[in-house]
Amino acid sequence: MEPTVTILPLFDESHGIRFNAVSPGPVDTPLYAKLGIEDPAVQAAVLEGISAGIPLGRMGLPEEVAEAVVYLASDLSAFAVGQDLILDGGQTVL
Repeated sequence: MEPTVTILPLFDESHGIRFNAVSPGPVDTPLYAKLGIEDPAVQAAVLEGISAGIPLGRMGLPEEVAEAVVYLASDLSAFAVGQDLILDGGQTVL
């Protein structure tokens, strides 16, 4: 998605529209309960394994993603254009 976010600002800058994106990594949502793993211990081990691969040692929270979206939609980010805000607890730097 990054190339699209980089090019889009060229099309509508005259209208004051800013294009940015949020790219979350693993986020702790009910989706992970639908993996088809019936054994709670195995499901917990899978989630621990995912968390172990994240430098912060945990999955993101839905609220953290929502706060990033609110920030990009607000005037606080008025100078941010064509950005892809990666929220992955540091996975992409590994």
